[in-house]
Amino acid sequence: MFGVDGITLEQNKLGIGVHIHSKTSMFQETISKAEVCKSEVPQSFDIVCSFPKGKLRGKVYIETFFYIKELKKTFPTHADLEGMRVSQKNISELVLIIDGDGSMFPIGEFEDKNGPLWKLKLGNFNASEDLFSYDNISILLNTAHSLFRQLNERKTALSRGLMMEIVSQAMTLIINKVMEEREEAEIDTDISDGTILSMVDYWISVFDVDTSDTVHISNSLRIALEQILTDLGKEVELFCPVDIPKYLRYFNGWDRVSDNLWKSDLYIIVDTTSSTLLSKILENPLYKNLLEKNKVVVIDHHTDATPDLPFEYSLLLENRSSCSEVIFELCKKSGWQVNELASSSLMGAILSDTLGFTTQNVSKETFITASELTSLGAKVSSIEESRREFMKKAPEILEYKGDLIKRIEYFLGGKLALIHIPWDEIRQYSDKYNPSVLVIDEMRLVEGVEVCVAVKTYPDGKVTGKVRTNLPIAADIAGYFGGGGHAYASGFRVYDNYDQIIKELLDATEKALEIGRNNA
Repeated sequence: MFGVDGITLEQNKLGIGVHIHSKTSMFQETISKAEVCKSEVPQSFDIVCSFPKGKLRGKVYIETFFYIKELKKTFPTHADLEGMRVSQKNISELVLIIDGDGSMFPIGEFEDKNGPLWKLKLGNFNASEDLFSYDNISILLNTAHSLFRQLNERKTALSRGLMMEIVSQAMTLIINKVMEEREEAEIDTDISDGTILSMVDYWISVFDVDTSDTVHISNSLRIALEQILTDLGKEVELFCPVDIPKYLRYFNGWDRVSDNLWKSDLYIIVDTTSSTLLSKILENPLYKNLLEKNKVVVIDHHTDATPDLPFEYSLLLENRSSCSEVIFELCKKSGWQVNELASSSLMGAILSDTLGFTTQNVSKETFITASELTSLGAKVSSIEESRREFMKKAPEILEYKGDLIKRIEYFLGGKLALIHIPWDEIRQYSDKYNPSVLVIDEMRLVEGVEVCVAVKTYPDGKVTGKVRTNLPIAADIAGYFGGGGHAYASGFRVYDNYDQIIKELLDATEKALEIGRNNA
């Protein structure tokens, strides 16, 4: 490795880099993990990389390579820049297949033309002390096997059946090995988290495994896994054309949201049927073409809005307090399992959309849904604790809120409260805290105010309005500008002169107030 016939001179230092990337996770990162110097003694390195739960999903590629870490002397045929990659090929390549928030097993690959489709790698582990990790336990899939391509598709009945057999057999072997090492047939309750023993205990408990003998273990696992693995193979990508602001990052999975829309078999649009609210997507010719040429399902709960999307789609529209109720009803009718993570996300969306069950559209069904989600693992207290943590404001945000309050304008005899947020403030504060959210609910609590509007202006001439009301007229006001939403909370997006929009807003609000008073 070192010397004129090697890859660098002996005065220099090599580094071992690790490149981790996954299209499904929308993630890539290169990490420096070790330093290699010329030595007569063999060198070994433990490379450890940790990531938050749920960060990596789908197929994850892990590649190690040599690079120039420290360059003291150069040679004409050698790399002459620090940081340059010097290994012709990767030192090692590993592929992990992760489904959901984490795979049941660490899964890797190997290549053997005459080998089996899969094999279980078991290290010489101590189940009560050693971690359930790739070094100790892993399923290896044979990329050279004739069935690997079918297995890797993960979309057909055959692939699902093969995966079920592989997983159930591997679990059976591990449970047997662990049980044989123990004197009792029952798993102790005092188990360290993350150990092999803790995972076995989890399997036995969750899948209700009959541990009386090998046959019963295997049959128990097959029955439990059949339903679960039926739904594997759905690679889901989350898309939003704008950055997720900090105050919404308490929702699990926000960091997997991409601002790139990829070719997919199916697109699902939630919480709107308005072309105005999807204008950022529809104005992109590539994105619009994808929606026009492929299957689209739209799920919404705004029954008072008129769908006007310019492409073919299947519509699921129900009058509910939030899209979460509609989605949960769909899951129940379809027989889809809703795990703890999904139930928490659905509950969080309900709490957000209903302002903690306080909006006018909260119904008996809303509380029934919340009760069922609670029984599935959702914890309102945990969701609220996380929300409050992300809602915390920096001192500069609190100061900015004070400035916004001072700038509130009142019209129509104090019935309309208006705040204008220009582009420079949007750019400065939006990632830390949505400026309109800072004050709009406070505006609604002012004596005499029936309508409050936060108006944002952008360099391209775009003007957006967030409408909140104390009378059921918000959708009427937003509808004047082609927007929509709820009776008490709506929004719009237009391209026009700010002064003209404010004039029209006053007219629309005055008319809506008159209608609202007549209907009261």
